[in-house]
Amino acid sequence: MLTYQSSSFISYIRTDVLRGTCDVQFKDGKFYTYYNVSRRALLNLEFNKSVSLGSVSYTHLRAHETRH
Repeated sequence: MLTYQSSSFISYIRTDVLRGTCDVQFKDGKFYTYYNVSRRALLNLEFNKSVSLGSVSYTHLRAHETRH
């Protein structure tokens, strides 16, 4: 699922709950893929539109970072 929300830091986040992965495109052009991400965090991101994309990126994704 592709998530577009207002963020000064992130252009979009694409999640795959079944695989536990998440792709993030930052506004500065950098692209990261995250593996072994909590399915709960991914579902929260998909269904809770009030969640901050930057907060999710920092809190739940940083430990699973793989740069492309």
